[in-house]
Amino acid sequence: MNAWKKKLIVSRAVLTIWRNLQSLMWCIQTRRVLSEFLLLFEQIVFVRLHLNLFAKMVVLHMIIIVNALKDLKVLLVK
Repeated sequence: MNAWKKKLIVSRAVLTIWRNLQSLMWCIQTRRVLSEFLLLFEQIVFVRLHLNLFAKMVVLHMIIIVNALKDLKVLLVK
């Protein structure tokens, strides 16, 4: 594999990790604000739905980050 191609793949993986970490932090901050707002009105069912959606988003971002880290590991080991 060419050196420039390796650099391109590594930079894309790092960018993917960075973007997903930012999205994850945004999800966490948004969840705090929304859950406080929703608890104020005591809409327990909606809060549960929101927390389930939040959990799914966190898992999705973590899977993407882990896959990008695996790609980096494979490239750096070679």
